[in-house]
Amino acid sequence: LIRGEEERRLDPVRLATPGSQVGWAADMGSGLVWRISPDNRSAFFGQGRFPGLVAVGVDWRDGACWVSDRYFKGLIRISAEGELSEHPAAVEEAGLLSIDPEAGLGWLVNEAQQTVSWFALPVGADSLKLEAVDARFEGLAAVEAQAGSCWIGAAGRVLRYWREGRRRQEWVVDRPTALAPTEA
Repeated sequence: LIRGEEERRLDPVRLATPGSQVGWAADMGSGLVWRISPDNRSAFFGQGRFPGLVAVGVDWRDGACWVSDRYFKGLIRISAEGELSEHPAAVEEAGLLSIDPEAGLGWLVNEAQQTVSWFALPVGADSLKLEAVDARFEGLAAVEAQAGSCWIGAAGRVLRYWREGRRRQEWVVDRPTALAPTEA
């Protein structure tokens, strides 16, 4: 604290060292995705521009960011170092996306078909093998992965599906717009 010509220390002084976490930011207007360092001193752009950017998801195990672009039939992965790799998949229009690093799963919406599919992480090949849950959803508004399952918000209801395609839970909700599950 400096007043006039005098400097006065504020006590106690607390120092903090940022952790290893990184944040990813996506701008749907420009189609750019970049990584922000934990100390907020630097950011770098992932390769490429995504004109149909819909969603991003982070695999905190390796720091990678997954990008869903409606103009790409599949997903794009940006490594923690900023390297881009394309992963085509049997999807007409990639939509909402959620990553579940603990279970090693990703969940992707096919907007054209109004379906939700899961895929295994890490991806061993160039293409993604999608496994659809056995349902179509009108008015898909939100997907959120949790503990090997996926919460799905669609017109008039919220459902929870497991990767085996089994629906275990369902609630009637007028217009779900966002989901934020947590473990009890």
